[in-house]
Parts: sequence; structure tokens; C-alpha cells
Amino acid sequence: MDISKPLLIAYSGSLDAKQPNSNKGILMFFKSIFWTYKHNVVDPSTRTAYYLIKSIGILKRDYNIKPSEIQIELWGNINSLNKQHILEEDVEEYFSIDSYLPKDESIKRLNLADMLFLPLEKSNVKGQGTLFIPGKLFEYLNTLKPILALCEPSDCRNIIENSGLGVCIDPDNPELIAKCLFPIIKNKNLLLGLKPNKEFIETFTFKNKTQELITVLKKASVN
Repeated sequence: MDISKPLLIAYSGSLDAKQPNSNKGILMFFKSIFWTYKHNVVDPSTRTAYYLIKSIGILKRDYNIKPSEIQIELWGNINSLNKQHILEEDVEEYFSIDSYLPKDESIKRLNLADMLFLPLEKSNVKGQGTLFIPGKLFEYLNTLKPILALCEPSDCRNIIENSGLGVCIDPDNPELIAKCLFPIIKNKNLLLGLKPNKEFIETFTFKNKTQELITVLKKASVN
């Protein structure tokens, strides 16, 4: 790990943005008319770059962290509102945003990163974590790279923690995110303490999951 370079955090794929609160009421009104099914079980605002962007602003202002010390790379279908949030926090020099890349090139860029960014939804039901487990998690696990997961206790968080690769932080607490990132920014070698549980990670490969499905189907056909 090259400690002379900035801490590089990467994200690939689709990434939504936190919508302005002023539009929430209007949005929900139209959804109530045009959508047959609606729910308020999860808060999608945390499955964005918003709280990471806010934390970078805190690191800049309160911790005197420079762009030469941390860089965030986002590529894919990145909601343009994230750029607005970056401008509002005055942290443009810390971020780069690109469009989709070919799969092979995207994987190469992920493997060049020090950490991979994974924001998840937050549950609106007290005491109940979200059930959603994104396919991106398994792509990340295959890289054996540390994962910066903004998530609350859930099945997904259990997988991340059991993989040995997770730095899991409350999804909507930018002050805590900044506090957790600061020592890593100052000493990237701290990430070497995250030892991948390769045997556990291997259970999530496509080959093993396919074999599990075949076993289940065989048992079902016998019964």
C-alpha cells in the first residue's frame, strides 16, 4: 500500500442522490396518485453519496484534510444532484465523477482503490434492519478490498462484517463518518488490519451459489 498517495475511495454503478426536503411532499403526493404500491419502510436518502460528501466537508473544515490526502471516485449512472451537493460543501477537488465504464475497466479501477464505498438504505421501522442486499456487495467482496459501508445493523451488514473487510458506520451521521475516516486518511496502513475471511467470501461466489441452488432443486424434486 502506497502511503504517499491519497486515500482512494471508489464507487461504481448507479447512485441516487438525496432529494431536497422541500420537494418531498410534492413527490409523495404524485406517487400516491400514480403508484399502485407505496411504502415508507426504508429511507432511500442514505443510499446516496450525500452523507459521505457532508463528511468530506467536515474533514476539510474541522480536520484540515487536503485533497492530496483523500480522493473519492464515482462512476456510472451518478445522479447529477450529487454534484450539486459537492458544490454546496465546497469539496469539488476531493471528488471525480465519470459515466459508465466497460466492466473490465471498472473492475481494474476498483482494484486500484484503497476502499470501496457502499451506501445502503436505512430502515424506518424501529428495531428492524433493511432486508435488501445489493448485488454490488458480492462484486466488492471478490476484490478483497476494504469496504466503507454506510449502513445500520442488517443482514447485509452481517455479511460485510463477517467478510473481515468492513468499516461499517451509521449511514446518516457525517460527523461519525469523518471521525472514522480521519485516522485512516492519516495512516492508510490501518486498513491492513482488515483481514479478508476468504473461506466465508468464497461461499458467495456464483459457482457456489449455483451449486446450492442445484442441491435445493434436487431435494425438491425428490420430495
